[in-house]
Amino acid sequence: MIRNDSEYRFLGNYLNIIRDRHFPMLIPQARLGIGERRRPDFVAFIPLQKWKFRWIAIELDDAHPQSDTAKDTQRDSDLLGHGYKVFSVRRTSSLGYFEEARRLAEYIDTEMNIANHNPAEVAIEAKVTQTTPADNIPF
Repeated sequence: MIRNDSEYRFLGNYLNIIRDRHFPMLIPQARLGIGERRRPDFVAFIPLQKWKFRWIAIELDDAHPQSDTAKDTQRDSDLLGHGYKVFSVRRTSSLGYFEEARRLAEYIDTEMNIANHNPAEVAIEAKVTQTTPADNIPF
């Protein structure tokens, strides 16, 4: 559920930028954990490879003054504790959130291409639980 006009505009800009591309959808106001009150403005799950995702929480910081950095630091710490990377957005122009949404789309694109450049970084370690002796292999 989108709560305010800023969130609506940011989401609209993001959707216009990623149009016709296979990008993750931003999920508004998702609850983190069971019974948690922490609700970032948006969350996204960026696919790094088939079974591994980067979790990001997008926070629109225009609702409070920049001098409120102590609360932002505590919020970011809470989100990191849940396994999310925090992507803070503060509008830089009076034209809306276009530049910030573009910056988010570029970040997501970079993250989604990590496997192409450094596959070891996104590899999943699979533990061997059982082996078959070479003389028992059926082929």
